[in-house]
Amino acid sequence: MKLLFTTFFQASALLAALLPPPIASAADGPPHTPVVQVNALSNPDQRSYAAIIKGMDLFEKLHGKMAPDAALRFELQPSRAKTIMKNVQLRIAGRDGSVPVALADDMTFTVPRLPAMLAERATVSSNRRDDSLLWRARIRTPGLPPNTRRLGDLRLEWHVDYVAELGPRWIAPGSKLVMAMMERPYEMRGLHHLFLADRPLFGVTMVSGERRQVISADLLYLSNISQALPSIFLALWKDRNFIKDRAYDLPLHDASWPDDTLVVIEYMDDVAPLADKP
Repeated sequence: MKLLFTTFFQASALLAALLPPPIASAADGPPHTPVVQVNALSNPDQRSYAAIIKGMDLFEKLHGKMAPDAALRFELQPSRAKTIMKNVQLRIAGRDGSVPVALADDMTFTVPRLPAMLAERATVSSNRRDDSLLWRARIRTPGLPPNTRRLGDLRLEWHVDYVAELGPRWIAPGSKLVMAMMERPYEMRGLHHLFLADRPLFGVTMVSGERRQVISADLLYLSNISQALPSIFLALWKDRNFIKDRAYDLPLHDASWPDDTLVVIEYMDDVAPLADKP
């Protein structure tokens, strides 16, 4: 029974990296925030405003220890090849209207705190169809090379993604209960998260002082996810081939790697010219 629960928990947690969350419903509340009326998409790709605020609260609580020099932004990425990212728009949508959210050229944004919208159980809604976008926390320590991430930033990204409900459409209630009881749920062995490099990757190496570890191939290109999840679950993710060349996983649970560990990414287009040299 213990083995069955562990396998079920790991499978449901892996889905958190692959599938978008349920759409929050609107409820009555005092509309004191200035809003504008818009013609809403009938089935937009959107996230719970209240959950995103919870993710922001978590970042404020933990970043001083885990990512002291980093700031929190959120970002959008296409989840499938046919998604067009030109002219993407975001808004906080309540019962009677909406407030626009500024989206930068790199598809990142911040979310304002609007108590009236919390009362209305608002959503952060896009002008794209449901399941066409990947929503992510973006936590990056400034001053690092473009191909380098910091492990503490990535651990906190994982935690914010989970609390802000940016990943899963479905995750087992029992798994949610267990994870909610843990101060650092990413430390649970066997729990995975889908990280995406900026471009198709060649390899990933963790570096802490003199210690180096090349991430094994079974943690790249969705290999671990394909092995761990039944095909019926993988079928729910409609275009996994579109992002698998950029996908990697890390041993976030391994406390022997401190938060200051550097995660160095080698990209395919950087190493390919070297292979052509005599």
